[in-house]
Amino acid sequence: MTDSLNRFMRALFAGTACALLVGAASAASTMPTSRNDEEEKPWEEAQWTPPAQFDLGQLRTFRLEQTTTMEFGIEPSTLQVGSDGVIRYVFVARSASGALNVLYEGLRCQTAETRIYARWDPASGWRQSGGNSEASWQPLSFRGATRRQMFMARAGLCDGPTPNNPPSRMLNELQRGKPDLR
Repeated sequence: MTDSLNRFMRALFAGTACALLVGAASAASTMPTSRNDEEEKPWEEAQWTPPAQFDLGQLRTFRLEQTTTMEFGIEPSTLQVGSDGVIRYVFVARSASGALNVLYEGLRCQTAETRIYARWDPASGWRQSGGNSEASWQPLSFRGATRRQMFMARAGLCDGPTPNNPPSRMLNELQRGKPDLR
């Protein structure tokens, strides 16, 4: 009889233990694990439009590299951080001869990406950028087509993965100039 009783008690104990574990696991799966239990929505880019006007006379210039003769700048009234976290601005590159290259750009600090939205032509105004390399987000790099934007991100536009708010701080840090941050 003792063997039968022992087997019965072991089976009862094992069954009770399993039931308790299943119940605890079930309860734990329905309990929130943090305040951010809601599924994160996928990132969606906000609507954008190039500024209707900008003033080259207000350009805040800065140096990105010591070896260039180009003058670079951002028109301060266009520098803003969108609700989607994208820093958008009118960027101007001016050669020593006075030739201008004016771009409306975006920079995502969180993903270290950049995009050229539009190019400005004095005769016809803004033209939306085309081509795969400009129409989509491109990774920042110290080499290649996004080198300049990488320097700008590291020199003042971004504070790690976040925008270096407010825009006035971004401009001040760009103008102050940080050492080559490779």
